[in-house]
Amino acid sequence: MKTTFQETKNGSVMIFAVLLMTAGVFVLAAVLQLAATQGLSGDAEWDAVQRRVTLGNSRTMAREYMHSRIFRGTVPANTNATSVTFSNAQGGFSITPAGGAQASYWTALSTTNTDVVLNINPFNLMERGGFYRELFAAQLLQGADDIEWSFALRTRSPIAAGYSFVQQRPANNDVASLATPPYINMSATAGEKFVGFYGLPRTPVASVTNIMTRGTGDTNGYQGFLDVQPGASAYGFFTNAVYELRPGTTDQAQVVLDLAATDPNIDTAVLRYDENNDVATNILVGTNTVDLPVTTMVLKGSTAFGQKPLHIVVPPARTNLGLLVLSNNNDRLVYFNRIKDTDDGRILSVSAQGAARWRIGFTMTQCRLRLGLSGVIVTGGLRADSSVTFPSGAVEIRPESDPGGLDFIADRMMWLEDYRAQQ
Repeated sequence: MKTTFQETKNGSVMIFAVLLMTAGVFVLAAVLQLAATQGLSGDAEWDAVQRRVTLGNSRTMAREYMHSRIFRGTVPANTNATSVTFSNAQGGFSITPAGGAQASYWTALSTTNTDVVLNINPFNLMERGGFYRELFAAQLLQGADDIEWSFALRTRSPIAAGYSFVQQRPANNDVASLATPPYINMSATAGEKFVGFYGLPRTPVASVTNIMTRGTGDTNGYQGFLDVQPGASAYGFFTNAVYELRPGTTDQAQVVLDLAATDPNIDTAVLRYDENNDVATNILVGTNTVDLPVTTMVLKGSTAFGQKPLHIVVPPARTNLGLLVLSNNNDRLVYFNRIKDTDDGRILSVSAQGAARWRIGFTMTQCRLRLGLSGVIVTGGLRADSSVTFPSGAVEIRPESDPGGLDFIADRMMWLEDYRAQQ
């Protein structure tokens, strides 16, 4: 049979059409498959976004809950774990203290080593100096399952951490003339408040610690100034205080503390002196004994090695004290708190008597300070929310290089860290 050119041409066209239709079917199938895949992928992406939003909600609300409790009380113990689920199912959390809630986050002794190196910033997100008062295990809702999370409650004395001067609101001294780095200036309205450790991000302590200010809420404009620590959970009163007539006067008394003297409470964790006597009784004046206001405190320094830290607390009711005398040299760790309910304009003057070096830290709460210690090397630091003056010239204040038990007795900043628990 003879095939013509026209028949061959028609056959080729038909074969090409079949091939084209087949290719079209494959392309159409691929398009449909791609559309289906994109649809599934889009749903998965939306689900992932929803989980991230839910987890973010859960973490935010858990932090807010922690902030609402840790500064004014304690978080419930394990048997009363807090569990919250949002009514719109867009988040939820449960929090349980890992070791059981402490009776007080301030007075509980810590087993954390406080011998930190001063070339780190303990308030830095990348450092871990300071006390972990409590670790809270949490479960954060994110949708299908929960995420294990950890909240770490941390406290640290800025003086123990190496900040030699800390200015709290509402004080507005010229910090540059008071201290060299490192120092903290919470009164600064702009710029860095933590000065002296550079190049690293730090935890925003101020945004956390101003939730509680001297036990009255955040109503007085302070920032980062918590209650003065009244004493560690294990302490003894300093019992060898002597009351006597203040030299050169006939109407004033002074209390003398010999820091080197043996004290019956020496075996306690921390010694504490709380001046409960605003008036000294039976003070000998001439041939008579009278009651006189205690206007002066004399601290006789100690150079003995290995003595326990001494915490000196002058509470608000003791209004007569106006002079603190640092006598002789002192290597014992001492922390001095002067607490007032209001700034009444009175000044506490600090002077030296036969001293070239003194190891002491101060916290002055609504009490103005006149620091007449020119020529004396002071190791420790000063934390104040009122004016500070230097009548006899600049004072050299060196950071504390061996804080030891200072964190047990000094007032501290508190902040909260949180991170995903290790799986």
